[in-house]
Amino acid sequence: MLLTLLALLAVQDPEAILKEARSAQASFERTRRFHLPRSHAEARHRCDEQIGGLCYWYDPGESPPPPEGAAIAAARSALLVELAAAAERLPGNPWILGQQVWYLIEASRLDEARDLAGRCAAARGWCSALAGLVLHRAGAIPSADSAFSRALELVEPEARCGWLDIRLLLSGSAARQWRSLSCAEQVVAAEGWLERGRPLLALAGNSVRTEFLSRQAIVRIVEGTLTPYGTRLDDAHREFVLRYGWSTGWSQGQAWAGGRDGSVRGHDPFPAWGLTPANLTGDEFDINHDRPRARFPVPGLAALLTLEDVQLARFPRPGGTLLVAAWQLPPANPLNTAGVTGVLAGKTLRQAPEVAGQIPDGRGGVASAVATGALVSGGLELLTADGATWARHREEWADPLPTSGPVLSDLLLYQAGESNPELLDEVLPRAIRGTAVRRGGAIGLYWEWARLPPGTEAVSTRIQLRPGRGGAATLAWSWPAQNPMPRSGSGSMGLDLGRLGRGEYILEVVLTVGARELRSQRALRVN
Repeated sequence: MLLTLLALLAVQDPEAILKEARSAQASFERTRRFHLPRSHAEARHRCDEQIGGLCYWYDPGESPPPPEGAAIAAARSALLVELAAAAERLPGNPWILGQQVWYLIEASRLDEARDLAGRCAAARGWCSALAGLVLHRAGAIPSADSAFSRALELVEPEARCGWLDIRLLLSGSAARQWRSLSCAEQVVAAEGWLERGRPLLALAGNSVRTEFLSRQAIVRIVEGTLTPYGTRLDDAHREFVLRYGWSTGWSQGQAWAGGRDGSVRGHDPFPAWGLTPANLTGDEFDINHDRPRARFPVPGLAALLTLEDVQLARFPRPGGTLLVAAWQLPPANPLNTAGVTGVLAGKTLRQAPEVAGQIPDGRGGVASAVATGALVSGGLELLTADGATWARHREEWADPLPTSGPVLSDLLLYQAGESNPELLDEVLPRAIRGTAVRRGGAIGLYWEWARLPPGTEAVSTRIQLRPGRGGAATLAWSWPAQNPMPRSGSGSMGLDLGRLGRGEYILEVVLTVGARELRSQRALRVN
């Protein structure tokens, strides 16, 4: 009787149950590594990034990982049976639950993983994070976004800072700036940074955010466990995962610099892009940079391109912003084919992006549409008929056009003619498709103002053009104060650029309204 009771207590001992589950997980990973398929890809002699003992490179021409063998799939199924038994004996254990969800995802049993996360008996924040991970892996990005937002709301502030810790994805001055922020400030900065990394305004949900938070969930799941590399997660591997993601498969590879023959090769998500800015302010960045600090895949996309020469302008409208885009795809652009469509989209500070207008032919033209609210970002996005290839031009605006009070629009370049148009509808057909102009020619410049204070008696206008890298104005024009000045109106002018040499320039319009100045700038290139 005593022996039976002792045996029963041993079976119910939480530490013993957990130790047994951990042993089963390690046993599976050893089996996986033993049965990994052989990769016949050539050895890599250069690392794009060396993180500890891990070598990372991004090779668009590399073959996908070889399929895993039946022995690995069978061993994983057996592990899941053992984990389910451990979960019955130790319900609500976060480690066991995380392993169950993770290996169900690996086995492509996503419905079971989603159901398990939905019945989760662990802490609610962890349960929501696991649900977000499953939904992200299933491609349900908007739902994953919402699940991760719930998770962040449910955890303590210190834990929230940990989940949104982006310091390993920053470098240089941005990393130093990050360390100077308080916990609350880091949360705000990280959310803004991830939002600026949103791949496309036209797609619901932010897959960069859900991918990053999925990576955070993964490093918490695999913490302390044996990995396919035959080692336990260390600081270098954690950084690798947060910057480049968890591998989609593994193989026994040939030697790479610093490695040995037969070392495990992880096959990372492909294609993937440098979608996040290198700093915290969201300055312009190259999504196709050869060696970005971090890479992110976008579900369903085979290619994501940058539209290099687009003229994008904003004009104030009641309750919103009129977006105007003028562009022309060059003949060599892979999107310059029949069936390419597009959208004009914008985003306010606190609302989800809005598709303001549809473009039936994305190969070139002039498009306009009204978006709601004061936009902090917006742009033109084009896509092929199958939706697999996109191209984007996006601009960030630190000072959105206000929806109340005096405002000056962006500047719109148009083809000069015998007369200067007075209305935007007259300008649009003549809008220059891009921001490049020919040397020795003339251009037109159009702008609008709105909501000047009642009783405004004198408003002066000044236009100046200076080199793009700073310096004194090369050309300048000004008008004496206009009295009276209509509260809303437009201005246009033809500019002779015949004396300008080739290079980058900044055009600026300044309206002086009493003691206040309203300014608007337009970059242009003289070829």
